Amino acid sequence: MPIADLLPLATRLPSDVWTLAVLLLAAPCFEEVIFRGGLQQHLQQRWQDARGALRAQGATTLAFGLAHAVVRGWALGLAVLLPAWLIGHLYRRHARLWPCVAVHALFNLTWLATAGILLPSA
Repeated sequence: MPIADLLPLATRLPSDVWTLAVLLLAAPCFEEVIFRGGLQQHLQQRWQDARGALRAQGATTLAFGLAHAVVRGWALGLAVLLPAWLIGHLYRRHARLWPCVAVHALFNLTWLATAGILLPSA
């Protein structure tokens, strides 16, 4: 089926589906490419002393939190610091983006579920 034939179907999907697609697929991919594959990798290569990789992880964690604070507010900016640190550690240990993307998506899914967005209230 050509992509042009899929567009009418896509416009009929509820906006919640698009929100979930962004939060669970697009955002983790985009953010991990930018922050882990871009910033953290660059800083690790720049700071090659004994603690360079750890400093790169910390700086990237702070940048990730700041980016979320600017877009979504300081509470969310602070809330993402621990998950960002853990994902940064995963990248520092394995230097692979896909595990980071998967963990990021899992964190987003957990946040959506606990915020009551995915699971209906009882």
